[in-house]
Parts: sequence; structure tokens; C-alpha cells
Amino acid sequence: MNKWVIFQWAPVYWSKLDGDETTLTYGSEEYQQIAFEVRRVICNYSKPIGRIVRIQNVFDLAQCLVRGQLLTTASPMVPLFRVRRFIKIHKDHLPAALQWNLDHRRCNNSETVFKELIPSNDFSPGEILLVVQVLTQNPHAAEIRPNTTLEYFIDYVVYF
Repeated sequence: MNKWVIFQWAPVYWSKLDGDETTLTYGSEEYQQIAFEVRRVICNYSKPIGRIVRIQNVFDLAQCLVRGQLLTTASPMVPLFRVRRFIKIHKDHLPAALQWNLDHRRCNNSETVFKELIPSNDFSPGEILLVVQVLTQNPHAAEIRPNTTLEYFIDYVVYF
């Protein structure tokens, strides 16, 4: 598969000039937008955001796009949305999460649950936040449990 073909369906903020992982510049519009969302998601969290890294994995994006088409074709009357949700993991599991698209079987999680809000008291030392885009039939769901790793891709990693 030619990864450049996928870029026509990639999020608008992805860049062909950037690598697979790009640290956002503090104060940039993209940084401010993600930092705002993170602060909204984690209520009363006092630790400052250290850095935000954009993940551009075209293969995970392509699988998500294909899965979305499959779900839409299988149930054309059921609307499908791609929404942004969040999950915290320990930073030691990040390499596996990026390599295996957060497959819970390989990342030491009992299951993958993406949340709209994460209580600040749920954070432990060494944990980071992954920002994902996930397919769902209910864009207002507080929690989304995907059926397969093909139904989402990692968008950003937020370090504290």
C-alpha cells in the first residue's frame, strides 16, 4: 500500500513533511487545541502538560477507514461517527501501544475503553494520556468499547 494515497483521507492537521511522530510546538494552534481538550477531559488536574506528540500512523488510519466502510456497508441505515476520546496508560506500555494500535492483549490492559471524561484522581505517577479517534454509532457516549483495534487509531500522546 502506498502510504501517500491514504493522506487524502487523513486528518487535515497531518503533514506529509512530518514523520510518524511529531512533537507539537508549545503555543501552536494545534497544541493549544489539544491542550484545551485535555484540560476539559481531566477535571481538576493540576499537573501541567509536558508535551504533546502527534502520531501519524497511516496504516492504523487506513485500517480504521476500511473498517468504517465495512460497518457502513453492512448497516447503511445506521449512522457511523468518528469521534475523539481518551485513555490513560502507563508510559512503559507506550511502545507496545504504538506498535499494536493499543491492542489490550499486548498492552497489559484487561480491555480497551475510551472515555469522554477522566477523573483526575484516577491518574497514577508515570501515566500518560492517549488521544484517539474511534468509530461509534453514538457520538455522545461517555465510554466507547470498540469491538476491534480496527475501529480506532491513536492521534496524540500527552505527557505530564
